[in-house]
Amino acid sequence: MSFDFGVGSNQPSGARGTAGQTKDEVINGQFLQGTQGWTLGANWSLSGRSLLHEAGAIEAVSQDLAGATHTTVTYSFMVHLSGISAGTLTVTEGSGATGEELDANGWHTWEAVLTTDTTLAFTPSTDFDGQIDVVRVRALKVQP
Repeated sequence: MSFDFGVGSNQPSGARGTAGQTKDEVINGQFLQGTQGWTLGANWSLSGRSLLHEAGAIEAVSQDLAGATHTTVTYSFMVHLSGISAGTLTVTEGSGATGEELDANGWHTWEAVLTTDTTLAFTPSTDFDGQIDVVRVRALKVQP
């Protein structure tokens, strides 16, 4: 299955569009409208078309995926990171259970079912220096 994540030349290989795409659940996932749709914790700021974090604070950047359905749908998550010089970024989808730990530049993809809520959060380690360039979340399939 392939998707058009709308990220132009920054697409990971194999992420080309097909008919019948599901919509992106993230508002402003390429940061074309600044920080619209996002709640920024301490040390997060807009840098060009990316969210930049400077070391020293562990407050998350987050978004409520208000259109997402929890418990019955598997979602594909895609995140592009760059400029990482230290630390990790922990992604939490839904109920607050710890999710993926990201510590490298480039594309990161995984699948998850949202459990009790629809919040997507990126929590940095105290020493995390880096930026989030693109965030995409698309429905894949309904759970039986």
